[in-house]
Amino acid sequence: MDNPEHPWRNCLLCSKEKFQTPDDFVRHLRQKHCRQEGGSFVCHYGYNRVCSSLPLEGVSDTDYEHHVLKHHVYPHGAIRRDAGSRASSVSSQSSQPSTGDGGRWSLHSAAQNLPAVLNDPSRGRQRDFFTKTWGDGFVEREVAPSPRLPDISLADFQGYLRDTTKRYKKHLKKSNSFKKDSLARVSKLSRIVEPEEDGISSVPRLFFDPTFNLSRPDMFPVICPSAESQPAAPADRAAGQPRRPSADKVLQEKLTHYLDLVEVQIARQIADKSEAFFDAMSSHDSLMEQLKKASVAVRTLRQRMQYTLEHDVQSSLRVIRGRQRRHNCERTLQKLRLMATVHQTQPTIQLLLTTSEFVGALDLIATSQEVLAQELAGLQAFKHLSSQLTEMERLIDKMVSADFVRHVTSDLNRPLDQQLAAEEVVGRKIREQLVAILFGMLRLKNCHMVELYKEEACTAVRAVVKQTVIEALAAAELEEPDPAEGGGGGGGGGGSDWGGLHDQVAALSPVAWLKLLRQLCDNLRRLLARVKAVSDVMEDVLDAALGRPRSLLTNGAAKAQGGAAGVRLSISAEEVDVAMLTPEEGGRLRDALSAMLPTVCDYAHERCGKLLLARVKESGLESTEFLALAALVQSFVADCEQLCGRQSSALHLALQGQASQFVQRFHSERKTKLNLLLESERWRQADVPAEFQTIADHVTNTGCAGLPSRVSCPESPERRPADALRLGEQQFVVVGTVLLLVKMLLEYCDCARHLGAASGELLSRLVDLLRFFNSRCCQLVVGAGAIQLVGLKTITSRNLSLAARGVQLVLHFIPLIRTHFQALVPDRSRSQLRHLDQVELDYRAHLSEIDSKLVLIISSACDAQLNKWEARPPVPSQQFRAVCRAVSKLHEATSGVLTAEHSHRLFTRMNAAFVESLRRRVVKLNIKSDGGPQHGLVTSELLFYQEHLKTLQFVPDRPFAEQLWSPDKPAAAS
Repeated sequence: MDNPEHPWRNCLLCSKEKFQTPDDFVRHLRQKHCRQEGGSFVCHYGYNRVCSSLPLEGVSDTDYEHHVLKHHVYPHGAIRRDAGSRASSVSSQSSQPSTGDGGRWSLHSAAQNLPAVLNDPSRGRQRDFFTKTWGDGFVEREVAPSPRLPDISLADFQGYLRDTTKRYKKHLKKSNSFKKDSLARVSKLSRIVEPEEDGISSVPRLFFDPTFNLSRPDMFPVICPSAESQPAAPADRAAGQPRRPSADKVLQEKLTHYLDLVEVQIARQIADKSEAFFDAMSSHDSLMEQLKKASVAVRTLRQRMQYTLEHDVQSSLRVIRGRQRRHNCERTLQKLRLMATVHQTQPTIQLLLTTSEFVGALDLIATSQEVLAQELAGLQAFKHLSSQLTEMERLIDKMVSADFVRHVTSDLNRPLDQQLAAEEVVGRKIREQLVAILFGMLRLKNCHMVELYKEEACTAVRAVVKQTVIEALAAAELEEPDPAEGGGGGGGGGGSDWGGLHDQVAALSPVAWLKLLRQLCDNLRRLLARVKAVSDVMEDVLDAALGRPRSLLTNGAAKAQGGAAGVRLSISAEEVDVAMLTPEEGGRLRDALSAMLPTVCDYAHERCGKLLLARVKESGLESTEFLALAALVQSFVADCEQLCGRQSSALHLALQGQASQFVQRFHSERKTKLNLLLESERWRQADVPAEFQTIADHVTNTGCAGLPSRVSCPESPERRPADALRLGEQQFVVVGTVLLLVKMLLEYCDCARHLGAASGELLSRLVDLLRFFNSRCCQLVVGAGAIQLVGLKTITSRNLSLAARGVQLVLHFIPLIRTHFQALVPDRSRSQLRHLDQVELDYRAHLSEIDSKLVLIISSACDAQLNKWEARPPVPSQQFRAVCRAVSKLHEATSGVLTAEHSHRLFTRMNAAFVESLRRRVVKLNIKSDGGPQHGLVTSELLFYQEHLKTLQFVPDRPFAEQLWSPDKPAAAS
């Protein structure tokens, strides 16, 4: 009997195996229930060949031995002391080189290898990073002992161990006794359940084969081998030889033994399953009763279903069959009606074409083709109808294209001088017809209508240009054209006689030429308005064709005449019921339509540009004529930009190409004129005509640099010339050259406003003109150049004051000029605005030089008198009287010209120079501030001078005596 404490004696998976020693059991597990993968061993000793303690991972050879000893040989912890040595001996035996392959040793014969060493569970985690898992624990960290935690030793637990030792021993004793009783019960039960050594396993497996059959010739000899052997001869029995036991007897006993074993196993199984067997038998009767009831219920149900079929279902089925027959008849009738309708397709199409219902005719063709292909396929009566409809569709395509060209030609070639009412009526009628044609073209996927209309529009532009030129030449009595040649037909735009017309246009007078150009721009505006109206109709039709129906609003006539609201056209419901174009086709057509009107505008500008160059190249225009031309061109360009949403550049570039020559001529004329005026200027006060005062009032009221629209040049008796030019609260007494210079500056500003593209060049020329005036004025007045040019005896204070006031007037206009050009100059020419700042600095420096010149004149006169002055009676002396007369003359010369502020600033500098000159004379005469007679005499002279200045409205803050004797304190004037 086996010891329950030694589970190694029996294999749970191999019931026949018995082992005498643990080493035999370990060897059996290694051979039968272990799989070797390389150098690793995987244990399969367990239910379903899965070990519960080492289910999946493989271990090394030594670890496998430890696993077997711990979990399978001694699972209860009763491991012998010599287990390690036994495991080592078994491991050493199993790790010997195999001789089955000729005694050669390989890697798989090794007891340990690299995977086994790396996966050794007894060694813990290795310090090799190949075996680590990436994460926060990839790098091992050694935690130093904390100084805050006390050292714990075994002595700290001695008291606890003494208290629990007795209770633990008592618990261990009870646990061991319970374990022995459990093992005894398990051993007894195993002896009852397990068969004997020669149990059912000793029965050959052949008897359990499902195909076992003794009637088979090849099976019977296997069971009864003695049947083939011959019986003993009678001679042998007579010879007295001993008789051998009968083989049949042995076979019978053997089979009987097998039968007994099987019966014993069956009895055991019946004993084990008896309870379940009797339960099944007891429920058998109830199951039979339930089956009998179910059979009766099924029979009853079938009878009821048969009754329902005969009395209820069959009548309903007859109704359904009748309904289906009626439906088939209705379909047949519908098919016949459809055939009759298709038969009437051709007459209906012809009727629709007579009323220009192209979309309806095309829809009818498409519907008929679809019906023939789907509903009436295979009918011999209509086998030629499909080809006939296709040919009619091609014919409609040609008709639509021809009608489109005819309608747009008649619309574009209508007279341009029609009244607004007639324009609206005719335009409405043509565009109503054009809507049906456009829908027909879109229905046919004919997207060339934009190109066709663009060609016709360009042809109309050429015809309008030629017709307008011919009419202008006829009005000027330069040529009498044949009416047949100048009738404005659609195709007469580019004839060979256009070169001769260019020569005749160049010979026109400026007034006639400008009138021609103005009339041409008006005619082209009306023509482009018609093109815009048709473009709007096309766009609305395109929106409707894309599945977005709406009312068509075209205001071409209103735009052409600048008058009433547009004409509203409607779309029929069948024309917009279904989208005629795909979004891709609609997008391409919309792009072409968006580019059509700008292209026509560009072409019109190109034709006008050629006409402009023909005139300007032959003979230059005056400034007024060129500015009028620029205003006309800009107005036409702005109108076209508003019409098509994009600025055309051909005419603008043609004007800009001539603008540079015009600006150069414009500037040279004014610079020459200014030079002549300066060389003949006598620097006397000039009367201000009413024209210049009107210009000044316009600038003051608008705050903009520019001339008024109309200036009353001739002087009227109601408005006489004034003594000074009024600008707001200021009055400027200047010479006539300065007045003309101001008008020139404003002419530059007006020219820049009309010639926006040439504003940068005009600004440069304007800066040059300002610098020229500043330098020449300084040379003539400050440098005394006017004495030789105009024969002046000397440059007086009056001349200097007028020059200074003229410089101040120009300085007043420079900020306005800067603001004006800031809005006109393009970004690439913004740097030229800095030149105006430098010009302003130059003018202020010039003004400072004039003030210095005035101070120098009075200082020289004072020095001449003070050099002769002696500190002796009478008081006031003749020298101080002379100084006062000189100061009075200066005040008289400047009081009516300079402003009070400027005069006060000038007299302050003059008095400072006078005091300084008197101080030098006092020092030279050795007069001191000691209260003596000479000191009193100097003080009396200064009091006389100060009282004289008071009569001239000049009162210093400090008395002159104090300024003379206390030079360190600054002198200030009030």
